[in-house]
Amino acid sequence: MKKPVDVNKVIVGMKLAQDILDNNGHLLIPSKTTLSQDLIDKIKMRTNNSELLIYFPDTQIGIVVEKSDSKTVELASGEIQLSDIKKRLEIKKKMRNMEETIEKTFYSLNINEDDPRAKEEIEKTVNDIKKNIDINIELLEEITEIKGVDEYLYVHSLNVALLSHLIGKWLDLPDRDLEILVRAGLLHDIGKLHVDPKVLNKPGRLTDEEFEEMKKHSTYSYDMLKKSGYDNQEFLKAVIFHHEKEDGSGYPLGIKGNQIPLHARILAVADIFDAMTSERVYKKRVSPFKVLEMFQNQNFGKLDLKITMMFVKRFSEYYLGAHVTLSNGETGRIVSLNHYEINRPLLALDNGNFVDISKNRNVEIIDFVSLEEEK
Repeated sequence: MKKPVDVNKVIVGMKLAQDILDNNGHLLIPSKTTLSQDLIDKIKMRTNNSELLIYFPDTQIGIVVEKSDSKTVELASGEIQLSDIKKRLEIKKKMRNMEETIEKTFYSLNINEDDPRAKEEIEKTVNDIKKNIDINIELLEEITEIKGVDEYLYVHSLNVALLSHLIGKWLDLPDRDLEILVRAGLLHDIGKLHVDPKVLNKPGRLTDEEFEEMKKHSTYSYDMLKKSGYDNQEFLKAVIFHHEKEDGSGYPLGIKGNQIPLHARILAVADIFDAMTSERVYKKRVSPFKVLEMFQNQNFGKLDLKITMMFVKRFSEYYLGAHVTLSNGETGRIVSLNHYEINRPLLALDNGNFVDISKNRNVEIIDFVSLEEEK
């Protein structure tokens, strides 16, 4: 549908539903043009228009969304259903099956580190992730969905494996490295089974002694996996060094910069992203949009900068079309990214209006619209 909008309320990303003529009657901007800030300024300077006729999304009229290659593509609003329920349910089922497998294998290896069946199941899961999990918004929404605190270890292990695999693919790493990343992601925290549950699940702040015990989990993981017969050093180093930091402030050895293997640096980004976006006994979940903004602002400046910035850029690109909830209770879909402020894109609201939350600072994205709400 077409609606008139006050020229002072027109925002970047809106699509003209009329030809714009300058004050001399010459064509200035043709209909169906998507407005940039330069075009908006040109209209204000060279015309006397007080209102502009703008396309708004409905089942018939299209809107233009930005793509990562700087091109644009017109989509009917009925097509902007990237959070497709059927796909999401299929992914949910796959992930629940994998999480159950991880829980069983962790339990088996904790009792018997030489259990060959447990290792076989781990390798099957590694292959399933590499061959059967596609990168799409449904997967990313499922990874960042709120989960129960009691299932954190197994869900987190799978999520870190998936995220590490995605980062590896975005870095164009060879298949061998992708396999190391998936396996290390699945098993990097298995040593937490040897940490005192009272420390692991403590709802409040850890004492210095308790934190020292918690820090041992990466060494416990390394030792368990070596005893289980894993001997690939790149894999083992990824596991034991995933809490090392660029400035040497991490653990267990306090190594820095390029001393930290690439696989471990990738795992660190995936690990922190999933930990921040998960509900824990001692902290509330942070919105994935907010965590990306924190990454962009280098709030976690002790991570590999190249990997972190690449993660922010590539992960956020999948948010085009995502159905989200705003802090004012409204819902809408992301139609254009703001690369300077990832958490403040242009949205097409479900009520037919547009909002650019980089300009409307009183509103922010809270989260994805949940699968239950989509239904």
